[in-house]
Amino acid sequence: MQAWAILEEKLGHLSEARKLFDAATAADIRHAAAWHGWAVLELRQGNTRKARELLSKGLKYCGGNEYLYQTSALIEYRAGKVELARALFSQAIYYNPNSCASWLVRICLTPITAKAKPRNTPEFFLYPPKCILVFVVPAKP
Repeated sequence: MQAWAILEEKLGHLSEARKLFDAATAADIRHAAAWHGWAVLELRQGNTRKARELLSKGLKYCGGNEYLYQTSALIEYRAGKVELARALFSQAIYYNPNSCASWLVRICLTPITAKAKPRNTPEFFLYPPKCILVFVVPAKP
């Protein structure tokens, strides 16, 4: 039902998509992708309050799902709650230590101060992700 709901959303049938997401979460309360998809639909429609509610329910019923934590963190960051966003990204990392996306954003949210620890000791180096970043530099004409 979750995939069908996403299709209905893409077709612009928002009320039908909401009904399908509701049915999906009712059929399986632990369906993290349905909670996440429904929250994203609400975010796209500007319903931040509803999205927060859905993500909260998803985290309550589904336990540690990195995507639910990531989306919650993005909402809080956009609301100016940087400390909360940082904590939520840390939770996403806790549940999936190999998530490059969570690590990168969490590191970007780490404040840089004159009293910062040496670069080889911050918490984000304790459990580094298993990924490689590739930067592409355009060739000179």
